[in-house]
Amino acid sequence: MKITFKNIFLVCLLIISINAVQIFAFFIMRTSGDITFYNISTHVFFFINAIFSIIATILAWHLLRRLPRKQRSISTLFLGLIFYSVLATVHFVLSRLINGYMSNWDLIFGNIITTISTTHIFISAYTVAYLYFVHSHSLEMNVEKLESEKLILKSNLLKQNLEPHFYSII
Repeated sequence: MKITFKNIFLVCLLIISINAVQIFAFFIMRTSGDITFYNISTHVFFFINAIFSIIATILAWHLLRRLPRKQRSISTLFLGLIFYSVLATVHFVLSRLINGYMSNWDLIFGNIITTISTTHIFISAYTVAYLYFVHSHSLEMNVEKLESEKLILKSNLLKQNLEPHFYSII
């Protein structure tokens, strides 16, 4: 991919958009939410969401294994977002039911926006980058192995050409 003004502009626009969603989520949490930072259950809740983010991203990566690497990375982010939204919603509803609270669509939507902007975007991007580099490294190792096998086959072919092609009949 070439570095052009258009690509730089699109990346900056993406970063600004993600930041705007985060600021909006934090604003909503501050004005109408319950922020209990020192409560252990809040940390456990977000830790479980982080695990769900990793699981959703890895699952999406493996489901899209037939795509080329660049398309696979971008598609993994979007498919992982869908998987994560489902897992986070189920987790949120079950957590509220266990604690004796009811859920409505506003709370569910707010939770999805909050957890996506605070955990999933970052964890998913780092997971995709890690999987991309691991995949690239394995491809590089395969290329090196094939190159060495190619050299061995060439040397065997050369040895074969140096041996006489005919034998004397007795």
